[in-house]
Formats: sequence, C-alpha cells, structure tokens
Amino acid sequence: LIMVVFLDDWISQIPMAALVAVMIMVSIGTFSWDSLRNLKSHPLSSSIVMVSTVIVVVSTHNLALGVLVGVLLAALFFANKISRFMLVRSADAGDGHRIYTVIGQVFFATA
Repeated sequence: LIMVVFLDDWISQIPMAALVAVMIMVSIGTFSWDSLRNLKSHPLSSSIVMVSTVIVVVSTHNLALGVLVGVLLAALFFANKISRFMLVRSADAGDGHRIYTVIGQVFFATA
C-alpha cells in the first residue's frame, strides 16, 4: 500500500499482465487445496459459507461482494445455531411471585 501511495509513477509502468500473473500465483499459493478434500468433514454450515463465497467471487469478480455474502450467511447460521440453546426454569417463590431462571443466549432469534 505504501508503494502504491508513494511510488505510483513507477508502479504505473508495470504491465497489467505482470500484475495479473503475480495475483494468480499468490492465489494459487495461498489457497488450501486440502480444504476441498476435507469439505465433507466440516460442518454443513461452514461448507455452505465457503462454497457460496467462492461462487459469488468467481461469478461476479467482486471480492467485497463475496465477503459480504459469506459474512451474512455465517451470521444467519450463527443466529440459527445459538437460538436453539435455551433453558427456562420456573419456580414458585411462595409469596405469589414466580422466579424464572434463563440459561442460554437471550436475543431476538430466541423469541
């Protein structure tokens, strides 16, 4: 980023094909090919988030949109998962009142 800001005249001299080649090599080098083999061993929600993010990025050529879709799907899966773990106990206090004990996450999805 510092090079782009301060050395923009020099960087503009680099051919676009060379920058594309560098990006392709970085993508291939950083991608975990084992993640495709281990896709069945991961939870279904994680696999759906990963595959949908990749599909959106590849089809739209927009990384920001792919990240947005992945974050939204992960948030929805999290809200669905966490809304299922709730226990409510009710006890009579003896003076006409009831005492409720809530164990778990209390937020909009648990209603």
